[in-house]
Amino acid sequence: MSGALGHNHGARAVRSSARHVCPLALSFVLLVAFMIVQVSTALITGSLALLSDAGHMATEALGVAMALAVIQAELAEHYGITHATLQVEPDDHHGCDELTW
Repeated sequence: MSGALGHNHGARAVRSSARHVCPLALSFVLLVAFMIVQVSTALITGSLALLSDAGHMATEALGVAMALAVIQAELAEHYGITHATLQVEPDDHHGCDELTW
């Protein structure tokens, strides 16, 4: 029920946030890539400035990852997917655990 008692933005809000997934994913990949370069360069050169900037980029990447997770949860709720259960089942053939949905 939408209206005065409910708070519902409808399908438009889902489409609005979903269109930002690709730019957010690209920015996440770039942030992580530059962060890895900064950490490795900081360790090689001993630069504390590069290391602190890599830490700053890590927090930015965390923020982008949180935004992507919220959009994913919003889309799952919109399409009626309540939750996915991740189960760990033993794999007798290879001697290790296999992740299944």
